[in-house]
Amino acid sequence: MAIAVVNVAVLLQLDQTRRFEEVCIALGAVRPRRFGCPQAEAVLKRPAFDEALIDTAAASAARECAPIDDVRASAGYRRQMVKVLVRRGLHLLADT
Repeated sequence: MAIAVVNVAVLLQLDQTRRFEEVCIALGAVRPRRFGCPQAEAVLKRPAFDEALIDTAAASAARECAPIDDVRASAGYRRQMVKVLVRRGLHLLADT
């Protein structure tokens, strides 16, 4: 049986000026049910897209989750992985 420790999905659309036009960040296995990150998404709707903006959004997503400790991972590990995976997802999609 495969049970997720952390799930992250990122959807974004950039306009011609590389500003995030549409943003959706969804997290799983860090709350009782999957959920979006409205605060992190709001951060990304600012005019300038740069490294600091991605870092701020990833940190915001980590603050929005409410992970638990269990035998698979600690809450701290899960929170850190949310930050890392949101950051990776935004970089991956913004660079394409």
